[in-house]
Amino acid sequence: MQNQNVPEGWVSIGLGGISESLTYGYTASASTGTTGPRFLRITDIQNGAVDWNSVPTCKIEQSNIHKYGLRPGDIVFARTGATTGKSYLIKSCPPAVFASYLIRLRLLPELTPALLAYFFQTPDYWAFISNNVAGIAQPNCNATKLSELPIPVPPVKEQERLVKSIDSYLARVGSARARLDKVRAVLERFRQAVLESACSGRLTAEWRASHGECGAEQGLAASLELRKKMWEERNANRLAASKDGKKRTSKYDPPFEPDLGVLADDLPETWVPTTVSQLAFLDVGFAFPSAEFRDAGMRLLRGENVEPGSLRWVDVKCWPNDKVNAFKPLIVQEGESILAMDRPVVSAGLKLARASAKDVPCLLVQRVMRFKVPFAPMADFLHLCLQTSDFLRHVSGGLTGSDLPHITGTNVAEYTFGLPPLAEQQEICRRVKQLMAVANSITKRVENAGARAEKLTQSILAGAFRGELVPTEAELARREGREYEPASMLLERIRAEKANQAKKPPAPKRRVRKSSAHV
Repeated sequence: MQNQNVPEGWVSIGLGGISESLTYGYTASASTGTTGPRFLRITDIQNGAVDWNSVPTCKIEQSNIHKYGLRPGDIVFARTGATTGKSYLIKSCPPAVFASYLIRLRLLPELTPALLAYFFQTPDYWAFISNNVAGIAQPNCNATKLSELPIPVPPVKEQERLVKSIDSYLARVGSARARLDKVRAVLERFRQAVLESACSGRLTAEWRASHGECGAEQGLAASLELRKKMWEERNANRLAASKDGKKRTSKYDPPFEPDLGVLADDLPETWVPTTVSQLAFLDVGFAFPSAEFRDAGMRLLRGENVEPGSLRWVDVKCWPNDKVNAFKPLIVQEGESILAMDRPVVSAGLKLARASAKDVPCLLVQRVMRFKVPFAPMADFLHLCLQTSDFLRHVSGGLTGSDLPHITGTNVAEYTFGLPPLAEQQEICRRVKQLMAVANSITKRVENAGARAEKLTQSILAGAFRGELVPTEAELARREGREYEPASMLLERIRAEKANQAKKPPAPKRRVRKSSAHV
């Protein structure tokens, strides 16, 4: 009987009804050796592709290779972890087997794997996965549940036409996305060019020529004086807070002097060399014990809450309000620059942000650095310099730790750069703000276009499985005055053919006569 939820000639059936097998993968350890088949794991599937040259091998008995082997047309699913439900169609592969955290789908003959692979990208599929994922700590979806997934199946010829049509439409969408990626790359280069120009003096060269201002020595001297004063205040507070009331001697630790060897020779005459430590105190957070974390209280600013350009309050941990007073010096204030020191170098740049009004108050946690600028008017220019590729190169070259590379406070503190007079700093920041606003406006349009491309992709796929992308086989058959095989009959025929194959007795084994030896 015709299913009313699918186009004429189609059938809606559970995935198990169109599968030759739904099989869990092989349990083994990956090997870096060159012997044995490739051992496909969830982590080997990246951005919808597999680099088979980087896939490890494994040891497996020859008798198991047939059971766990992969071949073109197989579809594998991640069945556990954060990527549960992610699928990949094997189009070609070397001799390979699949790991235990994957499920392999092998379809009945005459069904088109490429069409099913597209269905596994639709919202209907992901809604099914979302509703059927078990486990909170470790999400997973088993083969039994997967076999219940309703699949809309068109007639054979319609399957082929749908795949060609989807390929064509998505190729155009992919081309548009590629162009958007190029625009994003241009915008990123533009932002870096603006920062480099700003922090080298090129951006305000003509402004400087028309403003006969004195050099930056006065501003640097004010910063150094305020820095020492802030240190004295902090030291006095520490002494007052000591439990035994004894005054401990503490010597002022002067900032790093500039390394003149790393500065460009064409530094403007009115600029002076400086270091990060001459303009700011670098405070690193406290190792708050996780056993005392709370769901309410003052938010803890951890490394995972720092993103390039902004603070991201996801998986928030808090410190009890009645214990905050002991950590007052670590309370972050609005406008302060924040740098994550663990795993700092990412594709988007340093995990550097500036605390906004909605981010404060919060407490600084271990391996997160705060830049406390005594001479507040210089905070804006310092933050610009921390965003440059030159600063990124500097800290990248000084990473320490083999297991978890991280930035050191000393490496940041000694970073040397040029400091303009205060009025020029303000002009630089004003111009950079204007230029970045233009870039951000274009970025917003690009992201909106990217979102439309994603919606278009989903619209194409949804339309395909509603029978709207190409004429249905039923329509064409009526138009051409011919018969056609509906999907329901197709499946019945395939099952009948398989049943007949199963009934056939196995071919008799040929007896091999043993030759007798003659003396």
